[in-house]
Amino acid sequence: MNTLLRLRRLLAEVLRIDEGEVMPDSSIAQLFDRHGSDSLDRVEFVMAVEEEFDDLEFTDEEAAQWEERGEEWFGSATVQQLAEFIDRHRRPPP
Repeated sequence: MNTLLRLRRLLAEVLRIDEGEVMPDSSIAQLFDRHGSDSLDRVEFVMAVEEEFDDLEFTDEEAAQWEERGEEWFGSATVQQLAEFIDRHRRPPP
């Protein structure tokens, strides 16, 4: 299963919505807002992504930049943009 499909499934599970509501051009922040999620849902989503993509790797510099801006690492990305970001930040297989 490709990254985009896996990500759509995770978002649907965390938000408790139908996977068909999670389109590639959907804004992740808007999905969370529209479905009345709270900060715990966002944390659950981050943890689910880290578990699903256990080879995901951010630099300390990237993490510091997000923290300075006061946003999650997925920021205001669309589902497609996050899938592309994940693909760029995965460690290559050994």
